[in-house]
Amino acid sequence: MTTYRCRSIRWSSAARWHERFERTAERLLALGLLLAATVVSATEPAASNEEFIVVQPGDTCQLIARRVWGPSGNYRKLHELNTLPNNHPALVPGTRLRILPEAEAHLTYVKPEVNTRPPQEPAWKPGRQGEALYRLYQVNTLRDARAEVTLKDSSKLQLRENALVVIYGAAQASSKEEPRKSGRVELVQGDLHMQLAALRGEPLPMETPSARVAAAGQDVYVGVDDKRMSRVAVFDGRAQVAASGAQVEVPGGKGTRVEQGKAPEPPRPLLPAPMWSSSGPREVLLSLGGSPRAHALKWQPVTGAVSYRAVLAKDERLNDVVAEASPSNSATVLEAGALPPGSYYARVQAVDALGLPGMPSSPRKVEIVAVKVERGETQPPDRVTGQGVVKLSVDPALGLPLRVKGKDVGPEVTLLAPGQHTVDMAGAVGTVSAEVLPSVSTELVLKPEAGRFKLEITAQPKEAGAPPIAEGALQVKGLEGSSVSNLVRQNETRWTVDVTPARAGKRLRATVEISVYGEPAGRASAEESAP
Repeated sequence: MTTYRCRSIRWSSAARWHERFERTAERLLALGLLLAATVVSATEPAASNEEFIVVQPGDTCQLIARRVWGPSGNYRKLHELNTLPNNHPALVPGTRLRILPEAEAHLTYVKPEVNTRPPQEPAWKPGRQGEALYRLYQVNTLRDARAEVTLKDSSKLQLRENALVVIYGAAQASSKEEPRKSGRVELVQGDLHMQLAALRGEPLPMETPSARVAAAGQDVYVGVDDKRMSRVAVFDGRAQVAASGAQVEVPGGKGTRVEQGKAPEPPRPLLPAPMWSSSGPREVLLSLGGSPRAHALKWQPVTGAVSYRAVLAKDERLNDVVAEASPSNSATVLEAGALPPGSYYARVQAVDALGLPGMPSSPRKVEIVAVKVERGETQPPDRVTGQGVVKLSVDPALGLPLRVKGKDVGPEVTLLAPGQHTVDMAGAVGTVSAEVLPSVSTELVLKPEAGRFKLEITAQPKEAGAPPIAEGALQVKGLEGSSVSNLVRQNETRWTVDVTPARAGKRLRATVEISVYGEPAGRASAEESAP
């Protein structure tokens, strides 16, 4: 027994020494990578990423190994990572050599705050888009954050806020022709969607605190709540869910729950996809002058829903989210704030009483189209007026023609007929009211009257049959020191106004200008001797 104890103590000490050695080696590796990156960036303008180093003139495998991994660096590791022969091969300058194992995954989307942590590292660091993720790397999305992890076989994991996943190693392909498989993933907390690569050919293993999931399909949801309850919903494909010695097969359109320490619940049908309230594949909003527009996406209620998950994003994969909501079953609307012109994409799901998200709705495209006002005055949010003509246009590249009275007229429209016109486009949820005010001919007569002047205005529409000039359409202002009284309308075509002139020595001079419907329409001047 004494001998056994001594050996046990010695073995434990050796194990601790070995663990400290591994940590020291890892730190040296990190330092070596930093030095290597510095050398490469100083000599190679197009710097390699952290997985590779560029061979410099005079480099050998031994020199590179020492530069990357320190004085004890073993060049055989460089041989193994790059399938090089062990007979000290000559290296060609400019060649890229791998200095880290192949990454298990990459962080392909980050917004706004996502952290990553390598194994055995005590502190998290900000994740960056494109970052390589190796065995046992962790990814954590913070509040209101989103991330996408792309595994090396092109399968994708979309993480919602407050999610934590661990990336594990990959199974090796038996031949070069076989697709590279990705190893298992552990979801510690939060929600994610999995879209598996079409050529994967086998399920992706995933572990949660309460279950083991083998997912095979284009769209599978897995979630872990704060009570460590796991939920699995299969939208497309299938999944096997195992726990506590039991296993269930979950086909497409069904889901299950797994409470920690218990067997999976029998699969149950998911709620159907909600139907959008407006018809057609998209909703279009016209934005006069390109100003931001608020919008509300509405859908039909789903029987059995206790809440919904609705999201609006800038990209079709729904990563770059601009608005999301989880309204109760009595509210079926997603209110989006003021959005600049552009394309947006929406999806909504009903959530049942067990917390399982239902089938996702059909994709909904929201197009906010900037309408350029080339002739006319904009009156936000959706009215424009112009005297004699209103001209509107949109970007022809959109392929969405403007319509007048329901008829397509192309990417630009010129309105000449006086009156109200309605302008929209296919799929528009609102219209633009365009009013063409009649062009007006004017005549001004400025007469002196005992130290003052009287301005007489005659104005009438040029177009036959045009409506009379509206009240308030004429405006008069004094210039060069002159001032005017209130404009008095005498009849449909005649107005008068008193003008107080400016004194210049022994002369009185009056200058006035009129505008009709906001457009300059004439100017008049007169003078006389001062009394």
